[in-house]
Amino acid sequence: MIKPLRTLIFMASVLAVLMGIMAVFPEKGIRVTGNFKLQFPTLKEFIGYQEEEEDKPDMSLILNMKLDTASDEMVDSTEIKRKLSLKKAKQDSIRKALMRIQFPEGQRDLLYPFFRKLDALKSGKDRIRILHYGDSQVEGDRITGYIRYHLQRRFGGYGPGLIPAVQPIPSIAILQTASENFKRYTLFGIRDTTVKHNRYGVMMSFSRFTPILPDTAALPEEPQEAWLTLTRSRSAYENCKKYDYVKMYYSHNRAPVMVSAYLGDQLMRTDTLAPSTGLREKRWDFNETPVDFTLKFSGPDSPDIYALSADSKTGLSVDNIPMRGSAGTVFTKLDQDLLQDLFDDLDPELLILQFGGNVMPYMDDEKDAMNYGKSFAYQIKRLRTMRPGISIIVIGPSDMSIKEKDKYVTYPNLEKVRDELKRAAFESGACYWDLFEVMGGKNSMPLWVNTDPPLAATDYIHFSPQGARKVAELFYSALVKEYEHYEANNP
Repeated sequence: MIKPLRTLIFMASVLAVLMGIMAVFPEKGIRVTGNFKLQFPTLKEFIGYQEEEEDKPDMSLILNMKLDTASDEMVDSTEIKRKLSLKKAKQDSIRKALMRIQFPEGQRDLLYPFFRKLDALKSGKDRIRILHYGDSQVEGDRITGYIRYHLQRRFGGYGPGLIPAVQPIPSIAILQTASENFKRYTLFGIRDTTVKHNRYGVMMSFSRFTPILPDTAALPEEPQEAWLTLTRSRSAYENCKKYDYVKMYYSHNRAPVMVSAYLGDQLMRTDTLAPSTGLREKRWDFNETPVDFTLKFSGPDSPDIYALSADSKTGLSVDNIPMRGSAGTVFTKLDQDLLQDLFDDLDPELLILQFGGNVMPYMDDEKDAMNYGKSFAYQIKRLRTMRPGISIIVIGPSDMSIKEKDKYVTYPNLEKVRDELKRAAFESGACYWDLFEVMGGKNSMPLWVNTDPPLAATDYIHFSPQGARKVAELFYSALVKEYEHYEANNP
């Protein structure tokens, strides 16, 4: 029989060993591999000691702010201001300042060229374009769609804008289907090794319905057939349910391709796409927007289709270009002649570059963040050489969490990445919208996950549909505030 004293001595010995380990074990743990870390509770955690907590991000301001569609500004939906303490009111004032678009010192007029183009839309004769690039946070048109709707409502225009021929992620803007032999190739993510060129176009992707063959390979004798269909989406904003034409950007078919356009089941017309090595386009105009618009192809060698454009003849177009897994450093890897030709045709006046989140798992230190910032600055400068005078807004990473023991905390080095992106934007003549601070700053993501309804997913990285809408509201309001500042200084 084990005596109680021996049991007590054994338990005390084990406890002493554990407390010794707690005393010497690094508080932040020991990283074994890139994704695996050994951790041990500290003495304070073991005995339940609680230090005075830092001020936690406060969600009340964000949750109570709604877009006033009459003024296009974010306002409190309750009389919360009246009930706030002086300290809380000051904190909210600082938060609202952080929600604004930020500029290099003394250069708040960086967006004025774009705003002058917006003013020109009032004549009803001009058209301009915004390209919204981003990572998976902008997939499905969730953020872009809201911005597009309100900008078009205020300045004119309609239609979903640029869309890929093959849409891998369903979009709320328009429904797309295609025959099984249509395949999409991307410059970002996992690249197909059969692609031996960098002609991916303005959407960083192209689609085709025949296999990629070497230029010296013989083409099949029998033509292949394929189709793609655009269908009006019931869930789309009203402005996306209407467009005046569809334009197809393509090139590099080695043999003629027949393309027949259908409005529903009715044949509209048939065209021949001649063999090409440079950018070509084909356009179909409508008296009334079709519920279903189908293109049927027949030929031995598919063209590379870079994009379809469903737009109005005048007004504003806002294009959603998501690149899952991308850090935004791919623009310099594209065929520059093709990109230049597409930019010349599309004539964009504003680029929104929303990146930074995908580099976080690979950021080990400040040097990595600095290198990423330098690479991103190079992308902006290259874009400026192709579109001199274009306005650019960089949207940095949102807060992202990893699990440390029993808590979700901000990724290490995220704030350094944010700082380097901001530096890159300012040094390259762009402005910056700090999504990290807009959310609430450090350790704010868990609050977005745990609101009701949730504003972020349980991966503690991506926004929920409600969260994406909130981000879009806040960005749109910040953009309009700058436009009103421009109006006040240019009566």
